[in-house]
Amino acid sequence: MGMKPGIRKIAVTGVSGMVGGHILQYAASQCISCVGTSRHRPQSLPPLAEWYSWDLCKWLEVDALDALFGNVEALLHVGAMTPRKNITIAQRDMFDANVRSCLCLGLWALQKNIPVVYLSGAVVYVDPESHQIKENALLGHQGGKLGGFYGVTKLLGEEVFSILAAEGLRLCVLRPSSIYGTGLPDDQMISIFLNRALKGEDIVIDAPPGSRVNLIHAADVATAMLTVLQRGVAGTFNIAASKTFTIVEIAQKVLQIFGKSGIVAQQKESLKGPFLRFDLNCSAAEDAFGFSPRISLEEGLRHMRDGTFGI
Repeated sequence: MGMKPGIRKIAVTGVSGMVGGHILQYAASQCISCVGTSRHRPQSLPPLAEWYSWDLCKWLEVDALDALFGNVEALLHVGAMTPRKNITIAQRDMFDANVRSCLCLGLWALQKNIPVVYLSGAVVYVDPESHQIKENALLGHQGGKLGGFYGVTKLLGEEVFSILAAEGLRLCVLRPSSIYGTGLPDDQMISIFLNRALKGEDIVIDAPPGSRVNLIHAADVATAMLTVLQRGVAGTFNIAASKTFTIVEIAQKVLQIFGKSGIVAQQKESLKGPFLRFDLNCSAAEDAFGFSPRISLEEGLRHMRDGTFGI
């Protein structure tokens, strides 16, 4: 990628979200200044961080991005419009936020000759339920299944950046497994589990028995994104935890950190056999920039319970 070590000022999109918030905290711990953007102001804005409102659905010309970000040395593109339960999102808006923004930012970064780290996701793989998925596995959408239109937009975002990389953009793409941490929306599985445990309620599981998922903490994602910048790494890399857990094991660990007991497992008739999600092979990331997840599931859940970041 050609990035010199000792980078001291970066631009970050989506800083009001879970991963963006962890990046702000980690950057502050490394004395790195951040110019962050998002639709809403972050709840926590650490020292050395500035925030400006920008909706990724809205195109900004190069001069406007110059005025917004100033003399930053790199861009971390984290912001995205994600599916939400019980909230209808227009495909047009999701496309603009997740795909068109990549072109907008990529053209600017190419002109400024600064590197980009793009946070994609394991939903870009045709079969995200296979074992030990490597980066060269077949890519594609699930036809409305796992990932849905959101997965399509993340894949298209990669394609946009790849086209610009062929023109000289310095690019690193990270494909994480399922990210969790402080700031995870309330309608996501782990947040639901935590909220039930907090209220002393049983945790209801509707996944088939034996279903497993790989979870990576947002602090590990933030660390990986800054590390590839500091080491000048280019390419595409999986990042995930070292092991998968069953949904029941995750629920049990949530109850343990609250000192509670009681799980109610219910299987819907429409569900098939147990699934395995995002069992990623991360050997390429380990070799390229020494990636190794630091936050255990127990520690990550405690940080969520306490509202801390694990930085």
